[in-house]
Amino acid sequence: MFELLLAGGLRIGEALGLSVADLDTRHSVVRIEYQLGRDGTRQPLKTDESRRAVDIPPQLMRKLLTIIDDRGARFTPNALVFASRTGTGLERKVAREALKRAARAAKLAKPHPTLHDLRHSHASMLIAMDFSVVDVQRRLGHRKPDITLRVYAHEWKYRDARRSRIGEQLGDLFTGRDSKALETVGNRSAEVSGRQLALPAGR
Repeated sequence: MFELLLAGGLRIGEALGLSVADLDTRHSVVRIEYQLGRDGTRQPLKTDESRRAVDIPPQLMRKLLTIIDDRGARFTPNALVFASRTGTGLERKVAREALKRAARAAKLAKPHPTLHDLRHSHASMLIAMDFSVVDVQRRLGHRKPDITLRVYAHEWKYRDARRSRIGEQLGDLFTGRDSKALETVGNRSAEVSGRQLALPAGR
C-alpha cells in the first residue's frame, strides 16, 4: 500500500477504496473513483478532478495482483485490493500503525513519515523530474492547478535553484577563471559609476 501512495500519489482513503475492477492490469493504470469512508463503505469521489486514472510502474501492478491472488479475489470485481482477513476494508489506523512499524524497521530518523507524507513525496518527485504544474495537479486530483502551485511552490523554487548555474558562474568570475566576463563586469561598473557621477545634484 505504501508503495502505491508513493508511486501513485493517492490519498489514503483512495488507496483503501480501490477494488479489483479499478485495476487496468494490461496498461498498469489505476482508476481512482472511490474512497473508503470511515464507516467502511466505498464512497464516490466528489469532484471531476479527483476522479482520475494514474499509471503506475508495471512491477507495482504485479505486486497488487499478488495481494489479490493470495486472497483468491482476482475474479471478484468488487473485492477491495487492500482488505482485512474477512474481506472488509482496512481502517486508516491499521495503515498508520503499519507505516510506523515499517519506519522503525527501516531505522528512519524521527519524525517518521505519515501516510500523507508519501503523497507529498510523490509530488516532489514529479516536480524534480520536470513535470508541469498541470501534470502534477491531474495526478494528485487537485481541483485547480493554482492549488498545486500554492502547496508545492517551494518545490519548484528549489528545483529551479538547483538547476541554476548562476552560483557556478559567479564562482568563476570571483576566482578569475572567466577573465572575459570579469573584464565586461569591470567596464559596466565603470559606466554605471560614471553615469551616477553625472546625475544632477539632489537626485
